[in-house]
Amino acid sequence: MAKISDLSDELLVKILSFLPTKVAVSTSVLSKQWMFIWMWLPKLEFGFSRRSKYACLRDFIDKNLPLHKAPIIESLYLDSFFGSLQPEDMKSWVGIAVSRYVRELSIDYSSLYDRSVALLPCSLYRCKSLVTLKLIGEKILVDVPPTVCLPSLKTLRLDYVTYSKDESLRLLLSYCPVLEDLFIDSDYYPKLVNIPENVSCSLYSWKSLVTLKLQGEKILVNVPPTVCLPSLKTLQLLCVTYLNEESLGLLLSCCALLEDLSIERDCNDNVKALVVVVPSLQRLTLTIEQGCSADGYVIVTPSLKYFYLVDKRSESSCLIEHMHMPELEEADISLMEDIEKDIEMLFKSITTVKRLSLNMSFNGGKETVHRDGIVFSQLEDLKLYIRSDNWSKLLVHLLKHSPNLQILNLLLDDLFNGGYRNYEPVGWSNNQSSVPECFLNSLETFKFNGYNSREAEDRDFLSFIFKHARCLKSTSIVHV
Repeated sequence: MAKISDLSDELLVKILSFLPTKVAVSTSVLSKQWMFIWMWLPKLEFGFSRRSKYACLRDFIDKNLPLHKAPIIESLYLDSFFGSLQPEDMKSWVGIAVSRYVRELSIDYSSLYDRSVALLPCSLYRCKSLVTLKLIGEKILVDVPPTVCLPSLKTLRLDYVTYSKDESLRLLLSYCPVLEDLFIDSDYYPKLVNIPENVSCSLYSWKSLVTLKLQGEKILVNVPPTVCLPSLKTLQLLCVTYLNEESLGLLLSCCALLEDLSIERDCNDNVKALVVVVPSLQRLTLTIEQGCSADGYVIVTPSLKYFYLVDKRSESSCLIEHMHMPELEEADISLMEDIEKDIEMLFKSITTVKRLSLNMSFNGGKETVHRDGIVFSQLEDLKLYIRSDNWSKLLVHLLKHSPNLQILNLLLDDLFNGGYRNYEPVGWSNNQSSVPECFLNSLETFKFNGYNSREAEDRDFLSFIFKHARCLKSTSIVHV
């Protein structure tokens, strides 16, 4: 049997590359052969989480990074918690990494106490080998020189950073000709971030861009008439500000290959109606917080496979104006208000789903049902959250119109306090003649997380399903 000491240095470096840098460095004490093996590692990661250990780690990096033997540094990650990393050290180490043709650079630098900012070396903005650049933290100062040139950069992430001047971001983006993935987040420290209001018109005509994430109300989505994003497949617009009502629609209309769209709206959202018309879209995530406009939304996505909706608004107005999702396979729906017209429109739009998760709050004493003509003929997996006493009224109709259901999962929602009592419970013991078709032919798995034996309705339903579910193979009951 071969000993590990018989392995070549090249293979040992390969093995160490799968370990955290700290662990890899510790192997240097094993023997003379292992003393300098770690210095050939192409990926380095250093974390400064404690000020007490800063000096020791700083001296170690200062001594060894300039002598690092790897001809190319594949990646360098510097993480400083509470600002324990000093700006001058960061600048020096990044400069060394650039001289070693670094391909991926990630810096996470935040501080709640230290007011100093970290200025990165000018050579970083002229690094021809750099493919990925991630800068995270309000203490990182992005000061882009006029000679910026990043010909290989494909992924750029700028989270909560501070810009030295309004032109910094525009200048940086202008010289990344092959950029594919762009993430800009100004949401976490809005008072400290100096992000320009208009994120450059050139951004909306980037032919190579595949992924775009914009987050934070400091970002103004100002879409020019010349917008053209022919390669864009993933778009995230999270709590941004729009120039006008047409900005979102204009942007979406010029993304011919868009497959994944995420939109999050908060109380500062300045768009009244949400209109999503994207023929190529396959995944749609909508999160609408309290305080947003009570106007409805229109969704026309004929290729959509997955739909996620969280609407926390409680205004009694029409939310859903029109939905068209004929190819939908999975839906995860959470609504704060049970507006009957919306529920009917929603159910009509998602009848093709195979997997469905519903989390809806119902008004006490009000029956939320859907018409008998709405059938979920392909539904196999149903997850229903219990948020009000009359949850069973909806369940009756879902079971009745889901003939091929295989998995039924009931979960007691954390928000449910059992406060509604002004309703007539479903009499499961009196429904012997109306056993759902899925109970007789297809239901194999039943889960009930939140069963309360003190509730007669819970007990009756459990007896009903055990008596009539002929194909049941797996059951899980969690009592509260």
